[in-house]
Amino acid sequence: MVVVFALGVLGLARAEAAREENGTGSTVGLTQAGLCFVACAAVVAYGIYLIVPQFH
Repeated sequence: MVVVFALGVLGLARAEAAREENGTGSTVGLTQAGLCFVACAAVVAYGIYLIVPQFH
């Protein structure tokens, strides 16, 4: 989970570096970040689902 989050932060950093370099953001970096953060949110939501017995 930590590695996936770190890859999301790396994607954001790449997008920011591309924006500073040539004025446009990197769609690959933003896509990478978005997918990684969605995966992190899904794992957190599943963990909450497993912990809270009212959701079963």
